[in-house]
Amino acid sequence: MYVLKDLWYGNVSPIERYVRSDSEYRALLIKSGDVIDEFVCGLPTDKVEKWEKVRELLQKMSMLEEEDAFVCGFRLGAKMIMDVFEEYKGQFNRFSEV
Repeated sequence: MYVLKDLWYGNVSPIERYVRSDSEYRALLIKSGDVIDEFVCGLPTDKVEKWEKVRELLQKMSMLEEEDAFVCGFRLGAKMIMDVFEEYKGQFNRFSEV
């Protein structure tokens, strides 16, 4: 497995995810869409435009949160890998050091 090579050629895209049709997320997505449609249908045109602006801002905020979570998670994973290669002196001797 050559993840760096895949990354170089654009074959790795962590943002691309597909929602399973039987997932809880899919059910919530459909339900929220229905509620939003019902809500928007009862609004005057000027309020619909304001709602769309709010929705756009919320989407941008969500993207920033996901980006930050990805970076933090990736960094934590890298730190864990680096930690494996550092010497660890615990409280007890290992069997090979007895």
